[in-house]
Amino acid sequence: MIKKIIFLAIGTVCAILGVAGIILPLIPAIPLLLLAAIFYAKGSETARNWLHGHKFFGKYMKKT
Repeated sequence: MIKKIIFLAIGTVCAILGVAGIILPLIPAIPLLLLAAIFYAKGSETARNWLHGHKFFGKYMKKT
């Protein structure tokens, strides 16, 4: 249970940094969003599906 919470927390931080990377050119957005997807997949299948199906994040996930 604690392991899933930690994975979700790290995934959320990576997703936030990925969004910042879309806005700021110095932060790589795609690798951070992929890292968020990995942590979300380990933490919760629902969170992973949300990230891939999201209209904003999903298009960046499908480019790679």
